[in-house]
Amino acid sequence: MPSGMLLAEMGRYSDLQKAHSARAGGYRFSDTSVAIQPSIRCHLHGCGCEWNTFVWVSQRLQCIWFEIPKNASSSLKDAVSLLGDNPLGFELHRGSPDDAVEQFPGFKRFAILRKPLDRFISVHRMFCRAGIEFRQDQLRALFGIEEVALPLTAFLDRAVSVRNHHWEQMARFLPTAAPTSLFRMEKAFPDALSDFFRRELGTVLVLPRLNATGTDDGEELTTEMVARIQAVFPDDLTLYESETYQQH
Repeated sequence: MPSGMLLAEMGRYSDLQKAHSARAGGYRFSDTSVAIQPSIRCHLHGCGCEWNTFVWVSQRLQCIWFEIPKNASSSLKDAVSLLGDNPLGFELHRGSPDDAVEQFPGFKRFAILRKPLDRFISVHRMFCRAGIEFRQDQLRALFGIEEVALPLTAFLDRAVSVRNHHWEQMARFLPTAAPTSLFRMEKAFPDALSDFFRRELGTVLVLPRLNATGTDDGEELTTEMVARIQAVFPDDLTLYESETYQQH
């Protein structure tokens, strides 16, 4: 089986995804971080973060997209046809966010943010509610359990100490200092991102709504539960509420 670094050298996301799928039977827990990005912590051998840097560069548009899992990633990849003919030329960058900023200093930079509570609920649904077999296999390896239909509180109890890039804090996917246009997943988000692509990148973007998360299957979100989730993601709360990188 190719190593994570060799998989990263393959370049195109479609090839990487196929390689990741081929590894799906080999998930196992690790005591140390296995993510290729130094800032991201993950305890799952065979996880996509062993080769995915979450940094996408388009030479054609002269821009960098810092992908944050569970933040409209599927929608944007669909909108730019990244898994198809990839007309906008997005390629997976083989370095860190800071490396990309240094290598492409004049490129526009953007990322998509989501309310920490909504993002964690979306992660819980994907692993515990959606019935996705390979996600269930990942969760069994991560948590050492057989029954994966965990309530939100039980999922949170384990996620605090067992890491995966899907619930890693958003700030860890961004460059440490370089100003970056941040688009918050709120009501005006699709129009704001489309306007950025038109005004700053000179191209048309139509953003579909994929993998949308609503309420967590009727599970009541108590004040205590909300407070607990927010306490686990302090950097995310600061980032989401901050104007530091706000460009819009």
